[in-house]
Formats: sequence, structure tokens, C-alpha cells
Amino acid sequence: DRLATFGLPILIWGPAYSSAARWSIENPGAAVLVATPDSAALERELQRLLADEAHAERLARAGVEAGKRYFELAVASDRFLQSVCAT
Repeated sequence: DRLATFGLPILIWGPAYSSAARWSIENPGAAVLVATPDSAALERELQRLLADEAHAERLARAGVEAGKRYFELAVASDRFLQSVCAT
């Protein structure tokens, strides 16, 4: 029985040096990054997500795919085993 995979668009508001911002930069298209303290920039991106359903859906799909690359059980297991074998 397959589990359904679904996601929501990710909006990151924080400095470019934060771990969330770095993740966004390393995974282009998986999240919207607002790296300025300007709340107007944040509001513009929120409004776009609300108004542009196709944009929000693309972000959600890309976010799910990026998440799988990092956190899917098979990937995590392989990384764990590689780390154990390397020590």
C-alpha cells in the first residue's frame, strides 16, 4: 500500500546565512526565499503564492522532491551505513 505524497509551498523569511536559506539556495525552485527584513517583500511573495496556483504547486512539488533527496528512508539508511562503514 503506497502512502500518498503531498506538499505545501515553502516560504523562507530569514537571513541568507541561515540554514533554511542555504537549503533553499542549494535546492533551487524548492522554496521561495525572502532574505531581506523588509516585510513588504514578504507580503509580495505571500500574495504571489496565494494568487498563482501553478507557481505554488511547482514549489510544493519541488519541495517534496528535495525533501526526498535528503530524508527518504532509503537515502537516510544509505548515508547512515556509509558513515558507519567509514569509521
